[in-house]
Amino acid sequence: MSEAAGPPPGPDTVEMQAEVMRYAGRVSGDLAGAMTTVLCALGVRLGLFPSLLAIGPATAAELAGKTGLAERYVREWAYGLAAAGYLEEAEGDRFVLPAGLAPILAEEGSPFSMAPGYGLLPAMTGMLDPVAEAFRTGEGVPDERYPAELHESMEAMRALMCGSRRWRGWRAAE
Repeated sequence: MSEAAGPPPGPDTVEMQAEVMRYAGRVSGDLAGAMTTVLCALGVRLGLFPSLLAIGPATAAELAGKTGLAERYVREWAYGLAAAGYLEEAEGDRFVLPAGLAPILAEEGSPFSMAPGYGLLPAMTGMLDPVAEAFRTGEGVPDERYPAELHESMEAMRALMCGSRRWRGWRAAE
């Protein structure tokens, strides 16, 4: 008689269980970070961060009205980034961009801006299939097949990093 099929055996030592939990925590954090990156990419592409900074604490309806976007999607975006700690929730279902994130995500020309980097992930993930095929065949992926957004984001990040010494005269928006 064979035993009933059940779940595969788990880690069999305390040390192995601890290692599995450590890696599970890392993978979970990486997945959460990827989801946050997608939300930030949307915020950069749609102008949500600078708009929120400009109007201050705002409801999803107010932010949607300023940007011309659908309130439902703006609300889900804001709740997602609030859960990730990128936005703060204020009274009356209002959302606030923390002052420390403004120069990183919302202030064009800030020497701390990392907003262009959020164009990298969508462009790279859009190339997943051609790159996977290159793994199978050994053939490369021609540079011209990559989307312009990838090159533009890389160039913008390079320019920001190379120009980062400009920060001495920079002042945060008030």
